Amino acid sequence: MKGSIQQAVMEIHASMDSEEIYLAMSRQLAERFDIQAFSIFLFNNDSQQYNLDFSTVIDRGYWDEIFFDREDVPFDYFSGQEPLNIPSQLTWFGSEFDVYWVDLLLRDKEVAIAFVAHEYLENFSEYATILQIYLDQVCLSLIKTKIYEEMCNFKEESAAKLDAINEMGELLGNLDLDRIMAKLMELSLKILLAEVGSIMLFNEDNELSTNIEWGLKDDFVKSIIYKDGSSLVDKVAESRSVYHIEDLPHDQELSIASNQYAVNSIISFPLFTKNRTYGVINVINQEGGTSFGSLEIETLKTVAQLASIAIENAVYHQQAVEQEKLLEQLRIAGDIQRGLLPQTNPVIEGLDISGISMPAVNVGGDFFDYINTPEDKLCVVIGDVAGKGIPAALLMAMTRSMVRSSLQQSENNLNDLPKRIQSVNNSLARENLNGKFVTALIYILDLKLMKIHFLSAGHTPLYIFRPRENSFQSYNEGGLPFGILENEQYQHAVVDINPGDILVTYTDGVTEAQGKSGELFGYQRLQNIIKKQASQSAQAIRNKVIKEVEDFALGMPQFDDLTLVVAKIIE
Repeated sequence: MKGSIQQAVMEIHASMDSEEIYLAMSRQLAERFDIQAFSIFLFNNDSQQYNLDFSTVIDRGYWDEIFFDREDVPFDYFSGQEPLNIPSQLTWFGSEFDVYWVDLLLRDKEVAIAFVAHEYLENFSEYATILQIYLDQVCLSLIKTKIYEEMCNFKEESAAKLDAINEMGELLGNLDLDRIMAKLMELSLKILLAEVGSIMLFNEDNELSTNIEWGLKDDFVKSIIYKDGSSLVDKVAESRSVYHIEDLPHDQELSIASNQYAVNSIISFPLFTKNRTYGVINVINQEGGTSFGSLEIETLKTVAQLASIAIENAVYHQQAVEQEKLLEQLRIAGDIQRGLLPQTNPVIEGLDISGISMPAVNVGGDFFDYINTPEDKLCVVIGDVAGKGIPAALLMAMTRSMVRSSLQQSENNLNDLPKRIQSVNNSLARENLNGKFVTALIYILDLKLMKIHFLSAGHTPLYIFRPRENSFQSYNEGGLPFGILENEQYQHAVVDINPGDILVTYTDGVTEAQGKSGELFGYQRLQNIIKKQASQSAQAIRNKVIKEVEDFALGMPQFDDLTLVVAKIIE
């Protein structure tokens, strides 16, 4: 992904024309996410239909003719659905599409926008969060622009309203919360011809506190209490409704604990989006003592909605910045983790071996290792930490180091393998792993005696394909995964090997890879591939397994880390 997401969002919000937004969107999606083919559908509240508003795929001459009812596929699927964090695959007109769905509430109306990607998105999991934030912001900007375009049709009657909305709309691309608040306060008093006011936002403790004060103290606003004990501002925030109290001193439902202001009337507006309530605008006493007019109230409702979007933009901007920093940190962590894995395969007479590890995200909990023991034998280790991401990667690195240190001790010998592995388990069991554990499989190759010493710590079985017998044998002697129970007693086995035998160790990311129907790749498919490829090199067998797993799960995200080591005994 190229470029900065905040720069893209600012460019989108700087426009007050939907055509400009779509052109910028086309360029940005191609540059930052490699998405070339997409369409945008808007829900029309009047006709109760989805209309095609823009497409890079469908000829412009047909746009006005393409519309769908709620019950039409795929829009029937969206009814009542929450916005999707990842695309859903739907079959539409005989083809499969990735569909991203966003719906928002604005001015008591439903504004629904469907983003349809007409192509499979490679490596989607790496940028799903950023793409979601970006598309949310596009939707918000489109809503703002559609409101503005709608009001332009009535410019002569609402010139002042348009100016105020335009002033607030210009701040949608601004990420300075203090500036947004100052402008909102200024416009609120200007529109309502009021004397004093304040803006309250929810703080980290989820309590309303004054963010900007123009002559209206925090304690006074909070002192306006209903008979049930709840404050006026809390009711406004909770209900997301405008409260207009025209004669506050004589209102029978309210009491005022503070008398520092001569208050005639007060009006409070909620600041909210579909995702979150951000705060409340409070304004008291219109100049001249007259009541707040309906046109002014409707104007400020719209400005408050746009301000809420601007506030959310600032929040999303910070999230996007943090997300980009996290992705960069994950990329660095991934590079470091890959550096811990073997960079080359051992070159040993009588052995052809090849391994690979593919994390589901940038870093993972799988690992494999080649360790030269003091007896000049090769030890092969494969492990799988419960979980994914940074915590699993840290535990993976710690486990790898412990196993490597244990098996490289000078006094080590093959019969001590269970003892050495028990020491690794005990060390991990004494750590506070928060319920995490590690499965592992270790085998030591003795090519002189044509034997392997084998031990499993709750891992998937070791498979040995014996071409001479055309049969598979599996081995799982050992004990519990590392980190569960201290002083676990491990058993090991000594297994004969013959020229041509193929040893396969793997993590469950191979056999539990999921296809579109929910079916798992399974052991049988793995065994069939090994049999058919038995005459090939270890690397060729490894690559074939990986390709078959990827083809099987095509279109589905990789849910688990995937690691595989293939060792072939040769003459």
